[in-house]
Amino acid sequence: MYKPFDAPSMSRFEPVPMKFALAQTAGAAWSIDAVTGLKSRDLGIGAASDGQVVGRALKADGAGQAAGWSATPDGALGLLYVTAGEIAFTAADRAPTRLGPDDCAFQDVTSGAVAVAWSADFEGFETNTTGRSADVAPHPTLDFSTVRLPEGVRRYAPEVFKADGGPRTFFVYRDLGTTAATGGRVHIHVVRAIGQMEGGTGWHVHSMSQMFLVVAGWVDIAVDGQPPVRMFPGDAMCLANGMRHDVAGFSPDYVVFELCLPADYSTVPTVAPEGAGAAA
Repeated sequence: MYKPFDAPSMSRFEPVPMKFALAQTAGAAWSIDAVTGLKSRDLGIGAASDGQVVGRALKADGAGQAAGWSATPDGALGLLYVTAGEIAFTAADRAPTRLGPDDCAFQDVTSGAVAVAWSADFEGFETNTTGRSADVAPHPTLDFSTVRLPEGVRRYAPEVFKADGGPRTFFVYRDLGTTAATGGRVHIHVVRAIGQMEGGTGWHVHSMSQMFLVVAGWVDIAVDGQPPVRMFPGDAMCLANGMRHDVAGFSPDYVVFELCLPADYSTVPTVAPEGAGAAA
């Protein structure tokens, strides 16, 4: 069992309760989505967050179409991120919204669709917060009753990554715009490696809870109380606030999607767990 370490809060919102979870692509079980017929795989964040946030990976067996999409609950923040191929959403009052690799769309695009079509090589993943119509009452941090949720599409372009968007000099950061829209409750960004780090990050903790999913490349990570693991594209991990971890290395093409709850947080170096080595 891990020993939580304190990190000073940087937010007026409490971290969403989280437990450790690791969902790997290798050997994973896929099911068929009842609405679209796409293959679906659970990312483990629902069990880790006691239902406050859910996530699933999606992929096609071939080109296809459906009459709609699984609706995001009322009052929830939903996001679909495309990792391969293409998908198009058609609403009753507008032309199709087409998404390609590394594009993402929020709940107004996906839930509002009356027709969806995808390419044979489509792959992606989806996350949703609880929302008012779900069985689980939203954690106060995820109560969006007084905020306007982000809308529309975020398109990929190399220039959307900024060097001043995060704490590490060997990364650049792509902000998906959720921090301002949710009043600091949720921060979602994509992080890309631009250089190597000497000696790894070292053992550290954050004052927020998080889920991250590897989009490209690989990363070596060790977590307090867990065996070190190398994560590959599609692999996802959940960490609680105060849970010690160490990133020992990553590939030159490493890209990771991160969901931070709440948006503003501190990062504090810690001592290594007793008997722990590096993640590699």
